[in-house]
Amino acid sequence: MMNLNYIFDDITEMRAWWIPDSKTDMSDLAVATDVVLESGVSLISVPCVATGEIWPWVEKNNIKIVNRFDFSIAKGSDVIDVISGLAKSVTESFKSGAVGAQVFVHFSDIAQFCDAMKPVRQDLFFDKNFSVAIDIDEMRGQSWNAFFDALREIRPDEILITAKGDSFDANSDFVGLVFDMLNNWNLDSDLHVWFGKNMFRVSQVLRLCQKIKPDLVQNMRVFVNAMPRASE
Repeated sequence: MMNLNYIFDDITEMRAWWIPDSKTDMSDLAVATDVVLESGVSLISVPCVATGEIWPWVEKNNIKIVNRFDFSIAKGSDVIDVISGLAKSVTESFKSGAVGAQVFVHFSDIAQFCDAMKPVRQDLFFDKNFSVAIDIDEMRGQSWNAFFDALREIRPDEILITAKGDSFDANSDFVGLVFDMLNNWNLDSDLHVWFGKNMFRVSQVLRLCQKIKPDLVQNMRVFVNAMPRASE
């Protein structure tokens, strides 16, 4: 069995906190904030609805808040309308205290997302952090080259990799996807990861980065659930 304490020690300098979407009532947020403040970690990912509650507790401690957003193009939707709605939500989150946005995008939408984001990217994220998040499960059978080529147009500060379903039949499937990702990585973006409670996945990514793309390790961030017994 893998020693999870060893992994936590290994990522101490990389660690950031993740407050799950399902944990946004005041009692949960109080517990999560205590964890954040006691840890000395300087970065947390927070649902938009919780930013106004958390910001007063953390702003004096130089803890940066990033918010999460979903970008999805429903059938019949105008991508410009979707990106306009996203831009409005992101702007409101910055007014509430967030300093960055993690935008979750489906691989099937990535080209349209980048085309629509390109004209507003500079103004929207001026002096703010912009992360594009992708579920690595969606990259099975897809081209990492196409993914990175599209992102080059909008220059994300970070790329956040998740595995929400983690439906891989074998560890080799996951490792193969990460291997291909790192071998095709051709952006200046930093790598961030969030795998819920699955620290084994964190260890796999870290080891592969150290071997294949060691320059990514220095600024890598590993998000860890801040809620005890969090379901996500």
